[in-house]
Amino acid sequence: MYTCVRGILRQRGENQRLIQAQVGDRALRALITENSYVCLVLTHPALDHEVGLDLAVVESQIYRLLPTLTVDQWLLSLGATTLPTTDVVPTPTAAIVRYNNALVAGYNVQKVHPLEGDGSDISDIRLTDLRMTRADTDYQLFAEHALVTVNGLFHLTDGSARGIQVTDGGRSIRHSNRNQVGIWSFLEVGALKCYPITDEMIVPRGENPLRNGFSVVVPGEDFTHKTVLLSLGGVLHFVNQNYRVVGDNSIMIEWWKLDFFHRYYLIRDRIDLSSFDALQPTPVNKPDTLDLNLALMDDAIRAFMKLSQTFVIVVDAENFYVDRHPLEATRLPGRYLSYARPQGPLQLENGLMSEYIAILEQGGTYVLAVDENVISRYHEDTRPAGDSDFYNGQRISQFPQFYGAGYLLEMGREYVTTT
Repeated sequence: MYTCVRGILRQRGENQRLIQAQVGDRALRALITENSYVCLVLTHPALDHEVGLDLAVVESQIYRLLPTLTVDQWLLSLGATTLPTTDVVPTPTAAIVRYNNALVAGYNVQKVHPLEGDGSDISDIRLTDLRMTRADTDYQLFAEHALVTVNGLFHLTDGSARGIQVTDGGRSIRHSNRNQVGIWSFLEVGALKCYPITDEMIVPRGENPLRNGFSVVVPGEDFTHKTVLLSLGGVLHFVNQNYRVVGDNSIMIEWWKLDFFHRYYLIRDRIDLSSFDALQPTPVNKPDTLDLNLALMDDAIRAFMKLSQTFVIVVDAENFYVDRHPLEATRLPGRYLSYARPQGPLQLENGLMSEYIAILEQGGTYVLAVDENVISRYHEDTRPAGDSDFYNGQRISQFPQFYGAGYLLEMGREYVTTT
């Protein structure tokens, strides 16, 4: 007779991890209903080792049983019946997204024109892109398996024989007067496809304004068995963060959930928002103002969605997860501590990704150096929601800024191996 030692489970839904738990007293039908993956780890008197049973293999048999029948009761009822087990117990395994600072990784990064050849006769203002080069890099493989951040915001990339081209990366560096570049490698996780958004891809919900939510349809793509991420103005969103997959090639963006006021002031000094700002007339002597009513009009939302830093990211991987691991704050500008070697990207509490350099100190402590970790406290935060549609981005006079918390992101896909 088989005996259940434990179960390996993954609950249904997004961002679920594999866990091991005691399931002997759990109802079989409920296990299958509540979990997308269930493997029972069993022992048998005739065997000298544990074996695994994927319940998907015997699912049709289980649905003929009483709904209340537990795992232990079912195994007892089988008597000497042999189950289709595997000799090797599945082992939960994670393939993770790895991060590196582009300069630390040995890449040469230079501003270039998106179409014209290199040359000193091209004025700096026309060098709108970045090109990343390194002698041993397969640029096509890089473009298919990596994302790039410029000063904490995601930018589209493309690979060629000459290097990795970062769309509007040069413009962002000139606009922000910062030059940090980060690399997010999905090589172990799955291939990437990035889709910039056009007017035709934006589908309103009937006669409702876009601020009430809208769909983005990606022609020719199929999201089945894949993971969809979204960059909005360069800020990365994960599934169920302001959007959800609603079809084979469409996502529903729940714009009303986006704190647009904070998003605008978070990114305005880091990327060129001139196409968006052109729709927001501001007083000459108050260039920092934002009329939120105008900013949420359809034309403005479309302009924001068509920024080069707004795009859909499709990862050829299932069971994608994201965990945040808090770093120890030092209460110093641009510094965090980690007691394990950092491998993943770093996110600030305001959602901004931050390129970093890890410095190993005595005792095995890593100091993570970032360009900036200052979070602003705005005067508008002290007013009731909806009190006004007109904002000026003014900070609170007392305690206007603070050093924000930092997190290492563990991102990847989790699966089971039987070898």
